[in-house]
Amino acid sequence: MPTFQEHVEQAKSNFDCLSDFNQNMSYNFWDWQVTISFYTALHLVNAHIFQKTGNSYTTHTQADSVINFANVYSIAKLPEEQYLAYAKLQMLSRRARYLMSEQRQTSFTNEKHFVKAITYLDKLISYFNAQYNLNFPKKTMSCNRFTETYNYIQQK
Repeated sequence: MPTFQEHVEQAKSNFDCLSDFNQNMSYNFWDWQVTISFYTALHLVNAHIFQKTGNSYTTHTQADSVINFANVYSIAKLPEEQYLAYAKLQMLSRRARYLMSEQRQTSFTNEKHFVKAITYLDKLISYFNAQYNLNFPKKTMSCNRFTETYNYIQQK
């Protein structure tokens, strides 16, 4: 069972991978960037769950139940804004991984989905960094559609 710190280190490693991928790869791979964004968030959520409960969960459904802001009995529930950011990021990742065009054999995930994913990820990083003083590094992501200012993800 991974510890709090091991989950945090994996989240930081995934975030580094996302940044490297974004800066060094063709922008045709929005699906992979959305997926890496989700797995960065997943490890932050798992670190949080472990810190609050001492438990690890093996399914997304179990984790969702524990972090859901509406679960009045959970000691690991997230605030509504962060919970919804995580849930939406998870849905974007599923779309990126499973929704493909059969004719073109390409993903339906595009730049606008990456912008949404990075916005949700930034909300989660900001929250968990404040909660646990994680010292998450700031990163710059390139995208033609950026219109917002991010706390941990900087516009290029």
